Amino acid sequence: MEPDALLYRLGVALAIGLLVGAERHWRERDAEAGHRTAGVRTFGILGLFGGVTGTLAADAGGTGQALLVGAALLAT
Repeated sequence: MEPDALLYRLGVALAIGLLVGAERHWRERDAEAGHRTAGVRTFGILGLFGGVTGTLAADAGGTGQALLVGAALLAT
């Protein structure tokens, strides 16, 4: 895969994670400090991790693809 396409795909995955995190943070803005759930940072990292896993899995093919995705889910 070309570096430009790779950076674009990882950027989209990161942006989706950040948007989901921002929405979660905004919805729980009035909650007490100890009762808030994951926000921008957590979902941004998870989105980027999912993008990297998807990119690596696309090159693995077949059984390797299933094993890589399964290992990523267990790691998460």
